[in-house]
Amino acid sequence: MKYLYKMKKNKYIIRTAGFIAILSFLIACEPQMNDKPDIGPVLTPDMVSFTVTPGADAFHFVVTNTSDVTGISYWDLGNGTKGYGTTDTVVYSIAGVYTVQLTFVSRNGYAVKSMDFTQDTTDYSLFSAPMYVNLTGGIADLDGKTWKLDRSRWAYIAVGPTDDPNGWAWWGANPTDKAGTALVDDEITFKLDGFVVTYDNKGKSYVKEYRKNDPALASYYLNPVQNDGDWDVNYTTPVSGHWTIVTAGSTNSLVIISTAPIFPCFDVGAKNNTYLIRQVTSTLLELTCLSSYESWTNWHYYLCPV
Repeated sequence: MKYLYKMKKNKYIIRTAGFIAILSFLIACEPQMNDKPDIGPVLTPDMVSFTVTPGADAFHFVVTNTSDVTGISYWDLGNGTKGYGTTDTVVYSIAGVYTVQLTFVSRNGYAVKSMDFTQDTTDYSLFSAPMYVNLTGGIADLDGKTWKLDRSRWAYIAVGPTDDPNGWAWWGANPTDKAGTALVDDEITFKLDGFVVTYDNKGKSYVKEYRKNDPALASYYLNPVQNDGDWDVNYTTPVSGHWTIVTAGSTNSLVIISTAPIFPCFDVGAKNNTYLIRQVTSTLLELTCLSSYESWTNWHYYLCPV
């Protein structure tokens, strides 16, 4: 019994000594722990600057972050396109005032700086370019060209993974699919004059669940009703905005710029309101888009003229 008592006593002494040692270490370290590194003042807009300078021709420009602070640059280039990096290139093909916005992120926080940039020159070659003429009907068509989903084709709407360039590896709609939904009579019109886009849904739209659940759209999408896997919503149209085509290498993307939702007849929440143009002829518009809500989906559309 005395042996057991001595063992317990020794264990208690060891535990107590260990606790005192740890406590002494923490007390000794306390001044160092309170000594936080000085990372400088909180980042403010006046610490951020950038320039917009001429690029390869009269329509290309280079945006450059000239801030003295180290960080990461995110650009809103004012024409519906986004950018990333200390420098980036932007195309302004139409004369007008473009608001360029830099969001700069550093270890001291983030700051936003904006600048209005005036483009004085219009690239009139666009008015005869086949891609623009096929999309809009050309400058002579004052009413523009109206498109609807081409429900005669398989995969008129479809979806696949992001590494599927076609956007239909997982599912493609057959011509008879979605027949009783709100998407069947929707129309989208592109005008070359003024680069205006107008969406008309005849009172109801067809949207993905995450779109009808988005609080930012609560005042637009009303009375949602599930229908054939997705959702019919009441949405008052016509609504208009602007469109542009952004060229990067060999790819062309259609960018829709609007306050109210505008989309090619089925709202999947296209990332940055951007649609890759796979082909556009006088009788067919084929688009794909990534989702801003899902990082794993690529959506597909076939549209035909009304």
